[in-house]
Amino acid sequence: MKFQSPFSLLEDLGIDPQEVRMDNLPKLEKRLLLEIDLSGDTYLKAGKTTVTKDDILTLFEQLKKTQSLDFHRLLRDEYPKLDRFLRTGEFNDRKSIIGNVLEMENLEGFRQFVSPYLVDAIRKQINLYFNKRDFRKAFRLLELTTLLTPEDHSHAFDKLAGSLNQLLEQIEFFAAGTVPLDLENYQFLYHDHFIQFMIELPPEFNASREKLAIRLNNLGVQYQKKELKYIYMIFMALRALKCSSTMKETIYSNSEILEESYLPRSEEEIDTDDNGFSWFRVIGILSVLMTLIRACSSS
Repeated sequence: MKFQSPFSLLEDLGIDPQEVRMDNLPKLEKRLLLEIDLSGDTYLKAGKTTVTKDDILTLFEQLKKTQSLDFHRLLRDEYPKLDRFLRTGEFNDRKSIIGNVLEMENLEGFRQFVSPYLVDAIRKQINLYFNKRDFRKAFRLLELTTLLTPEDHSHAFDKLAGSLNQLLEQIEFFAAGTVPLDLENYQFLYHDHFIQFMIELPPEFNASREKLAIRLNNLGVQYQKKELKYIYMIFMALRALKCSSTMKETIYSNSEILEESYLPRSEEEIDTDDNGFSWFRVIGILSVLMTLIRACSSS
């Protein structure tokens, strides 16, 4: 269901938002219907859109429902970030979209009101950002699911579930060696935002989290010698993932083995240039020579 703020629409039709009150709705409805009759057309212009008589009748019918107008006003005045998201789909991924909405007195009534508008937006956008690998934004959208009814909640993740299964399938191909590992486009597998997003997905994704852990573990077995640093980073990230105790034990065990291989090699990379020279050793030798020179000079 597409969200339309009645205040924005009525303002575009020349009505002051302060006039939009329950006791004044019949008067405003008659006024707009009369304007259409007098205009000689079958519609009124509201910004870039047009509004017909049926649109006006539907709008005011909805506003006359219990608390609908109150919730629209609450969105506009108290929760502008959520109102903006509902109207435009835009949001700041570094700040909460819902603010303290979960603390409102009539939360259940508000949830029943806003859920039908939210579910389609969440369903579309969370899948979009997942496929763009923008997991910061995908993660931010998860907080909106707290405002969904149980019925709508089950529909909010169906597209995402399909995209996640495709990702798991691709990792399986990498792990089996049937497709070459695409390091450039799969760095995100060990990024914090991806892991955090996977952790915060609802319980119905428990099986997907377990598959992710298993397949990334298998990927590690396949590529630990060829891509040690990459696999090491993945196992470090996997430590935070929610999965079964058996899988968690395997992850920790394998990551400890990788640490023994990766850390000494990592220190060697820092200590040695491309030609195999250890600059720390050179600095040490120079220090000794300087000490000898000073000793000779003083004598």
